[in-house]
Amino acid sequence: NQISEEFREGLDAFAFESGTSLLRQGQGNVNYSPLSAYYALALAGCGAEGQTASEILALLHMDSQEELAAQCQKLYQWFYYVNQWKQGQNRYYGGEEEGDAIKISSSVWVSESADIEKEYRDLASRQFFAPCLSVDFKSPKAGEAMGEWIAQRTNRAISAPIFPDPENRVSILNTLYFYGGWQNPFDEDNTKEDIFTLAGGEVSPCLFLNQTIEYGSFRKGEGFMVSCLGTADSELVFLLPEEGRRPEDFLESPQIFEEMMNPEKGEWETGEITWKIPRFSVKSSMDLKSLFQAMGIQKMFGETGEFGRLSRNPMWISDMVQETVISVDESGVEGAAYTMMAMGKGVMI
Repeated sequence: NQISEEFREGLDAFAFESGTSLLRQGQGNVNYSPLSAYYALALAGCGAEGQTASEILALLHMDSQEELAAQCQKLYQWFYYVNQWKQGQNRYYGGEEEGDAIKISSSVWVSESADIEKEYRDLASRQFFAPCLSVDFKSPKAGEAMGEWIAQRTNRAISAPIFPDPENRVSILNTLYFYGGWQNPFDEDNTKEDIFTLAGGEVSPCLFLNQTIEYGSFRKGEGFMVSCLGTADSELVFLLPEEGRRPEDFLESPQIFEEMMNPEKGEWETGEITWKIPRFSVKSSMDLKSLFQAMGIQKMFGETGEFGRLSRNPMWISDMVQETVISVDESGVEGAAYTMMAMGKGVMI
């Protein structure tokens, strides 16, 4: 289940390219899950043909649909079996659950008027572990069922209702859930109210987590400092601009963004670090269709989109949205996302 280095690099490139484009828009507090968007695009892309397929593969930094599906399968299986192994260890030793929880889920919701190719159903099931579920998009029960599916797979961190377009032919859903407990949890007795300064200069009182780590790792750059808080199996990366600098100043290019935020980049130092972090929970809803159109992706969002490997009926991506939530408190960080791609009736070309 080891993914290739090329796939890993492609995931990183997609994350920083799309993340930079999104965050540069300066729409306030924004969460974005590139991995959830990647899986939804990959599942759609494996049903595409012609220029549509070429655009999606280029966006995802992959050479072929076959390799894209194979690598997505390996990454899913890696997360799944690691979680299964941890649960088995806990049952055997009678301990509490340890480590990070990472769960990816996908599904394809199909209208009775859509004729999905058997080969695509098999590929979605076998390599994306995504069932094709029959649904009547004209019925309110469709949105209820989709919303419940999302809630169950995000530990109910996201439980918003879904209102699909009654004219949808197909909807592709992906969910991503993450929980990581801090390696060094914050003491609740040290959580104190203090002042947070907003981007416009206004101030807002909120609760701050407080902790001093004697031997912490950090990296300094021109106008910023980067450090990480470790969870059991991963890290949360923090960028602290120097006074007078804005986060937007560091989003000039994907390369600059990656240079700052990728823990494998740059020279790291060790020293005492004082952490003072707002305790927060932030939700975001965003239009990913506009994001990827601004990045030059056009064919799949037009009525002449080519998805002949998915269905013999003409289809196009009529909408693509993502909802996310991230919460940070004394014990750890929880994040969840869903990405939904709605496919409408296309035109013959």
